[in-house]
Amino acid sequence: MAALIAITVVVSLPSRNGGGADAGRQPGSAGTVADDATVTPSPTAGLGLPATDGRLEFVVAAVDCSKTQLGDGILALRAGGRFCLAQVTVRNTGDTSAALDNTSQLLWDDHGDRHEANFLARFKLDENLWDSIDPGETKRGTLVFDVPRDAQPRELELHESSQSTGARIPVR
Repeated sequence: MAALIAITVVVSLPSRNGGGADAGRQPGSAGTVADDATVTPSPTAGLGLPATDGRLEFVVAAVDCSKTQLGDGILALRAGGRFCLAQVTVRNTGDTSAALDNTSQLLWDDHGDRHEANFLARFKLDENLWDSIDPGETKRGTLVFDVPRDAQPRELELHESSQSTGARIPVR
């Protein structure tokens, strides 16, 4: 029984690029949600337009995929391919605090692969986007995704939490 539980946990964990329970899911398709969760349609917006997931409202101003490193010198963070930087504003419209989780902020590319927001990039950018967002508060910052050089960003999928439906924002 313990082995079965362990296998279930490992299979359901997301990997860096394409693993996890929804690895085969294409951008814009419905994700899986726990049986007891409330499912609401995930709005699709565009650059500069608000998209809501749960109590968080996201506005993506721009996406720039021209960087191959963040910072300078020996401590620079280098991309495996190239970095796509998404300029994001997040507003908490709810009545409790929220915080973003990098594994729940996704960029889908034109190959159908998903990329999680880079955890280490937050330290290079010195932004507070990843701090707790209090009710009524707005934070601005940059989500950084490492994508292959030959891939083009297609859609951002931004989430209030790992169990939420997500807000989809086309980026091309």
